[in-house]
Amino acid sequence: MFVDACAIVAMMAGEDSAAAYGAALSRAQSAFTSPMAAWQAIIILSRPDQLDCRYSEAETAVVEWLDARGIELRDAPLPHEVLSFAWTWRRNTGSAGARSAISTASIMPMPRPAARLCSRSTDSYDRRM
Repeated sequence: MFVDACAIVAMMAGEDSAAAYGAALSRAQSAFTSPMAAWQAIIILSRPDQLDCRYSEAETAVVEWLDARGIELRDAPLPHEVLSFAWTWRRNTGSAGARSAISTASIMPMPRPAARLCSRSTDSYDRRM
């Protein structure tokens, strides 16, 4: 079971949803999170409206909390690897509609609005396409 930053923060801060996250976590055979999710939780928990502590203190608290619950910290695979796993799974389960959606999504060019968020200009985006 993947434990995201929202779940980490909710359980550590004792938010209303903490019990539901805790119950799901206790039923999971194994739990893991990513460095990005842990970092997001650290940033959020160090804010004045949360633990109101220094980054290093929040980092220590999150690492100890994850360790105490046996939540493994794993690096996320590259996006093309995830799509490859999804393609294999869908192919093995016989879902043709999902196969075509996955293959279409993996070859579609980046939409124009997203290109504007990049540091490169639209002109360099046009040249790359």
